[in-house]
Amino acid sequence: MPETTEKRRKAIRIAVILLIFLAGFLLRLNYAAKTDIYTRQHDIGRIGSSGHIGYIQYIYENGRLPDFDVRTKWQFYHPPLHHAVAAVWVKIQTLCGAELYDAMMGVRWLTTLYSTLTMFVFYRLLRLLGHDGLSLYVPFALIAFHPTFIILAGSVNNDCLAVTLAFTAMYFAVRWYKTRGWGAIIGLGLSIGLAMLTKLSYWYLAPATAVMFLVVLINDKNKKRVVGQYCAFGAVCVPTGLFWSVRNLIGWGVPLNYVPLLSKDHEQYVGFRSFGERIFDVLSSFKEDVYICRGTMGNSFFEYNLAAAIIKSSVFGEFRLGTPASAWTLVISNAILICFTVAAAIWIFAKNIRPTLLRSWFLLLWLTVMGSYVAFAFAYPHDCSMDFRYIVPSLGVGLVTVAEYLRSGKCTPVKIAVTAVAAVFCVGAFATYAL
Repeated sequence: MPETTEKRRKAIRIAVILLIFLAGFLLRLNYAAKTDIYTRQHDIGRIGSSGHIGYIQYIYENGRLPDFDVRTKWQFYHPPLHHAVAAVWVKIQTLCGAELYDAMMGVRWLTTLYSTLTMFVFYRLLRLLGHDGLSLYVPFALIAFHPTFIILAGSVNNDCLAVTLAFTAMYFAVRWYKTRGWGAIIGLGLSIGLAMLTKLSYWYLAPATAVMFLVVLINDKNKKRVVGQYCAFGAVCVPTGLFWSVRNLIGWGVPLNYVPLLSKDHEQYVGFRSFGERIFDVLSSFKEDVYICRGTMGNSFFEYNLAAAIIKSSVFGEFRLGTPASAWTLVISNAILICFTVAAAIWIFAKNIRPTLLRSWFLLLWLTVMGSYVAFAFAYPHDCSMDFRYIVPSLGVGLVTVAEYLRSGKCTPVKIAVTAVAAVFCVGAFATYAL
């Protein structure tokens, strides 16, 4: 009888997950199909010019990486993994008879694939952490319906691949912690290295991992094996992650952390705002608009508050989508879920849910991601520097936190309320991006 019950539970779990997965995939595919390479993109440029499309085109036409000072071409400073993979895909399409523009449009199917793979990786992470039932379905539905991943599916730049690799790194970090397996640590090294080879800012995956490695080295009795694994990790992660930056430094003197800076004369400049305004003045932003505020879109100012920018751009990017009703539904439910996640994280540490090292790894990852976001927003004080696309891995940490509370929390009314808000959020996402 227990065996029959377990089989039934497994069948139900598979059916529910497949339905959610299919809905998430169709939302991504629908959005990507309606979004061409010049619509709702970031730093994309044009065919025959520079930007991310020009970068892809250069590799496609020359069959090699840029062999010049990358500061001389807009967006060419980015590491090349996404652009190289996209160039190969463009070449395959053109060899099959596609025109260059249509082949570039086809890059959207790569990013749709990456966004869809993130769902799969996150499901594996939740199962690795032992989640089932409500603690599996709610966070998985949120990752499937979350607008960030829908927008990324139609984005031709390098964001989506970097995000997918970051989620893969989360999975392998937990897997290595639980198993100490060679495959897990090599997978972790490749995930972090390839994420940095896609977008250098994903170095922020490394500090939490380094702390975990140090604690394990101190406590593990088989130090020879652990040191050997760390050497394997370094052998795949370091050269992969730093290849592009070191190459450009040696070849053309490009600083390791080079990012072009917009001038103070740029219309998006918000550096004149006070620290208090940028950190605490949340309400002014929402009184002005439900979307990211842009003076070029009729707003009286450009977005300057970090918290408001996170809440808004995590569900709309820097764009205007949906109806006022669906937009406010998304924003309000998103804000509630963020507040709950913070409360749940405090509860998890207070109740000692999960081993200390695993909890600390997720916390350190979140702190590093958010710390780099704040530092970047102040070092590059323009409203485009506050887009949530720079810190999407924080969403993975947040949803793991939600899952932990739904599994371990004792307060049923809170679980019901969170599930209800999550359902409203998913409905709002569907109304905004599918209808």
